[in-house]
Amino acid sequence: MHLLSRWCEERSEKEEVTKTIAAFLNADGGTLLVGVDDKGQVVGLEADFAVLGAGKSDWDHWLLALGQAAKKSLGAEAWATVHVSAVRREGKTVAVVACPHRNTETWHGQEDKAVFYLRCNNETQRLYPPAAARYIRQRWPLEAQPPRAERHG
Repeated sequence: MHLLSRWCEERSEKEEVTKTIAAFLNADGGTLLVGVDDKGQVVGLEADFAVLGAGKSDWDHWLLALGQAAKKSLGAEAWATVHVSAVRREGKTVAVVACPHRNTETWHGQEDKAVFYLRCNNETQRLYPPAAARYIRQRWPLEAQPPRAERHG
């Protein structure tokens, strides 16, 4: 997946990445390569760096922009589980986004419009409420609640 040079201008490009991160977190985890196209060709992030603005055209600022988008879409607690590193391939920068399996579900979007995504093979799928509810119940069953202590006094 390559974030086109519209990274800062196009919300849809950021959303594709954050949806995929959510989907991996909801499945068995996985790794997303940003700067590699669907055919496996290294295209790099340099075009994305260029649109970040003067003095911000670098990996650190790109990662900050990704982090801001992810925290807004997924929440800081989900983003904190993700590890992102830069690698150089063919003279270009590629982001390796390692997403672990989480012990709780990850929703994408604001509370009133949150959507559940799941990674199935090489596809990010949206699960609608009935299917999402079934998946969540199966994947993360509720633990038995400890008995409540009686209050005396």
